[in-house]
Parts: sequence; structure tokens; C-alpha cells
Amino acid sequence: MKRLLLLILTLAGIASGYAQDTKTENKNTIIPFALEKVRFYGYGQAGFSYSDAEELKSSNSFDIKRIIVMADAQVTKDLRAYFMYDFGPKAKLHEYWAEYHFADELKLKFGQQKTPFTIENLMSNSTVEIIDGAQSIGYLAGINGSDAVYGGNAGRDLGITLSGDLLNWNRGKLFTYQVGLFNGQGVNQKDLNSNKDFAGWLMINPCKCVRFGGSVYRGEGCSVYTGTDTSLPKSGVNYKRNRWSLGTEITTAPVYVRAEYVSGQDADTDSEGYYATANIHLSPKVDIIASYDYFNKNKLIDNEQTNYILGLQYNFFKRCRLQGQYIFQDRTSSLGNANVIQTQLQIGF
Repeated sequence: MKRLLLLILTLAGIASGYAQDTKTENKNTIIPFALEKVRFYGYGQAGFSYSDAEELKSSNSFDIKRIIVMADAQVTKDLRAYFMYDFGPKAKLHEYWAEYHFADELKLKFGQQKTPFTIENLMSNSTVEIIDGAQSIGYLAGINGSDAVYGGNAGRDLGITLSGDLLNWNRGKLFTYQVGLFNGQGVNQKDLNSNKDFAGWLMINPCKCVRFGGSVYRGEGCSVYTGTDTSLPKSGVNYKRNRWSLGTEITTAPVYVRAEYVSGQDADTDSEGYYATANIHLSPKVDIIASYDYFNKNKLIDNEQTNYILGLQYNFFKRCRLQGQYIFQDRTSSLGNANVIQTQLQIGF
């Protein structure tokens, strides 16, 4: 955080001095460029949660999820640069990349970015309907840190991708694709082994209201686990990290539905999950949210949990919403079931 603030102050000082020195000599200064080419925006999420889970001995707490600030620069007609930082409790740089637009069919992006794996991972957290997201996506896409061997990397990594839209079809494009090579180690760190991971994502868009497809991730991770579970790869040990998914989205005026199946393999441990989430629009501002969310972290020992979720969402302004959700957690017998109540306020700016 200190380094980031120092960088911002340094850039501000340079920009100010540059603008003053060239005020009468050169109109093409950093400040006009920023005003014309760079868009700054973001959002914050905070809320309250209650759980009667036995191991938590009933917990309730206010919390801040994230405070995201983004800068999107259209440097030239075909060159775009992007920056995202989370100032929340786990402050870190999320994205920093440049993308060159050769054509609608071919764009090249280099830098820290979202890995093209699953539909939900490629969505913004400001639009995901479930406050904590689907269990399987949070774990297998490396979003929330529930995978202790890989860590919490917000579904992002450092690498290079090709993407685009292909084949004119029904007033749009039939295929949308992304393929890339990544370190496989997550955000803000170098690769810890010599292997690069492959990720590929393909969606078929037969009509405006329906699209479907899948994704695949093949790689070798280097464990960051420092705990005592002997079944997990220890820190510094390389292990197989493979995943694949199938999913669909249905978008109509009264309802939006998204569903995905996800399967993963970490070393010798197989996992799988699936979810279906519906957003029912009662009015332009009020939605009913319903979701069925199943995840089995280890199929060998049936370490599984099913979440039944029902909630309301009030969209009181553009990118601003108030969410309230009840979750019944049907868990393995050793843990017992639990009831969870969550609320979240999101302010976009």
C-alpha cells in the first residue's frame, strides 16, 4: 500500500511539474491526455453476515468485501491499457494490462488479467448476484482463497491472451473465444516453476437471449500451503492443476439464468461442483435472487456442501444495489447444517 501511494504521489508530482513547465510551449501534456483518454471508476461493497454454524459458535459481523478503483485508458484507436486495484481489507493489485486490437476477431492482451475460465469468473463482482459467489467457482478459479494450496488470487494471473468474436450470425457473432498462457501462480508474483499453464474459453451465441459453451484449464501449480494436512501438497511442491467447465446463460426481459458445471483435479484430488442462479426482475429496480449451489471439494471422501439461496436485490442507482440473502447450508454430517443471513451494500462511482 505504501509503495502504491508513493507511486501515485510521484506520478502526480511529475504530471504537475510537466504541465507547469510546458504550459505555454506544449498543449499536449499529461493532464489533457488523462482527461481525454483515461476513464476512472470503481465500486465498494460492505455488508453484514450472520451464521449459526456450530464451529463458529454463532457469528455475526459487519465487513468490507472490496473497494475497487479502476483506470481504463484508450491510448490510441487500437491500443488500450487497464489498471485495477483493491483497497479493501486484502489490498492488492488485481489487474494491469495492455491490449492491442488488430480486429474484432483478434485482440492481443499482455499483463495481469482474469484467467479465461468459467462464465462467472469473467464477470465483474459488481454484477454477480450471489454475495459470496458460487462455491465451485470461488475454489476452482482461485478467487477467494478457499483452495489453500493455490491461495486467493481473485481469479487472475499474469500472462498473455488472444481473444475475439468470430463468424457473423443472426446480427451478431456466433463464437466468442479467449485462449492464453499464464504463470499459474496467481497475482503479483513470478512463476515458481518452469511450466506455463493454458486456459481456453469458448462461447456459442446462437441468438441474443441464449449462449452456451465451456472452458478448460491445464497446468502445473506450485503449492503455497503451509498447514498440517498431509494430504495436500506442501509449500514449494509442484502439482497437477487441471479444470474444465460447461455453462450457459439465458437472458430475457423477465428473468436471467446462469448455470455451470465445473470439474477440477489437484494432484490426486478430484472435485466437482455445479450451480444454477436465477435473477427474476419484479420491476426495473427490484429483483428476486434464487440459487442452487453444490460443491464437492474431495470426491474420494465426499467433502460436499449444498447451498440453497433466496434473496432480494434493490437496484437504486446505476451500479448501486442493496442485497439481502438467506442461505441454508446442507453440509457433510461431520460439520452439521447451518443457516446464514447476509446483506451487502454496493456503491458504484
